[in-house]
Amino acid sequence: MPLTTYETWARPPCGRQALTSPFGAVDLDGHGLGAVSPQSRWSTPFDPFAFATEPSPVAAVTASSAAATLIRQLREIGGGDPCVVVAHSMSGPVATAAAELAPELFAHLMYVTAFAPVSGHAAADYIVMPENEGDMVGALLAADPAAVGALRIRAEDRRPQVRECFYNGIDALGGALAWVGDQPTLAPRVDHLFNVIVRAIMTNQAARR
Repeated sequence: MPLTTYETWARPPCGRQALTSPFGAVDLDGHGLGAVSPQSRWSTPFDPFAFATEPSPVAAVTASSAAATLIRQLREIGGGDPCVVVAHSMSGPVATAAAELAPELFAHLMYVTAFAPVSGHAAADYIVMPENEGDMVGALLAADPAAVGALRIRAEDRRPQVRECFYNGIDALGGALAWVGDQPTLAPRVDHLFNVIVRAIMTNQAARR
């Protein structure tokens, strides 16, 4: 059973059925639909200084705690069977740690544009390595990660750059749903909306056959 781990919202809800085989997609601890934004993000008027200095509500999340959550998710979604796990971006170190702790749950571990900490370096070390040249995330940061305990971006100020960095290759519908997921009053409804749209597309495709 394939399982994809993401650190952004752009993913299908956990447990959705693929056309030919079951799969699941999960968010890392502190990311995606379960993330908690700093209060300063929604302040009116917006206070850039507060946004740049307020400690993150998810600063206590570590690679180890996220790996423990991933192991639990693997057991729940895969029913104890080994899974093909695909890690993207900073989920690479988390998936690596989970595989070391519970190798029986991993049939394969694939890294797709992900950090693969296999050389003894900390994950953060890879950010400044030559292989990461051209990184687009650093220029978007609105706070010092070491000070607030998280990578913090105010998408409203740099929407074109954010789309290019995180949603390049995702169609307009996916980008729109990602934006809806960023709105605090609408985020809980996104999974339902995504399901409605997917069912409509699949029904339309079936009708054409």
